[in-house]
Amino acid sequence: MCGRFNFCRGLRQLLFAVVFFVVSASASFGSTWNGSAEEESLLESSVLLPASKGSYARYNFWNQYAGELYLSGGFSQEFNYGSVIGGKAVLDYMVSEVISVGVQSALYAKKKSEGGAKTPYVGIRLSYQILEAKWRPRQNHWNIYAGISAEVELGAAEKDWHEKRLLADFHLGLRYRLSETWFIWSEAAMNNATIGLSVAL
Repeated sequence: MCGRFNFCRGLRQLLFAVVFFVVSASASFGSTWNGSAEEESLLESSVLLPASKGSYARYNFWNQYAGELYLSGGFSQEFNYGSVIGGKAVLDYMVSEVISVGVQSALYAKKKSEGGAKTPYVGIRLSYQILEAKWRPRQNHWNIYAGISAEVELGAAEKDWHEKRLLADFHLGLRYRLSETWFIWSEAAMNNATIGLSVAL
């Protein structure tokens, strides 16, 4: 039927070669696909690895101070003018793990029966961290610091705020870490004492 025996034989060999090529190509494609699946699995694990490192880095960041910004505020008592009650706010920036610079302000008011005069303070401060608060389990949660400040007293407990006086002071502060960002805060100075809260911004 093929006309020549050799022609039919050659046709069968050609079909066999085509089938063999198709099967071989399918097998190689399957092995390549399996390899890419393994690579994809490795890629997924490598993608997950930086995420875990990122979480680890964030976890460690809670135990570092450099670059942190702390806003503290609370009720304060001033000692120069008959223990006047008021409020004090402090903003500290950590320039290193142990040194912070910041600004502070306070406002104290006498009772109306005593004249109702108000005494505002504004100033700058420098603090050294004696003990750093950590956030890992079973680690110290206390932050203890000490420093100096220079501030301007406006009014000096008189109604005329144009009367100004420059004061220098020494302070000792405590923070107790409650969470990732919140602290109980207390600070004692030569001129005042304060208790309140701190937050890491």
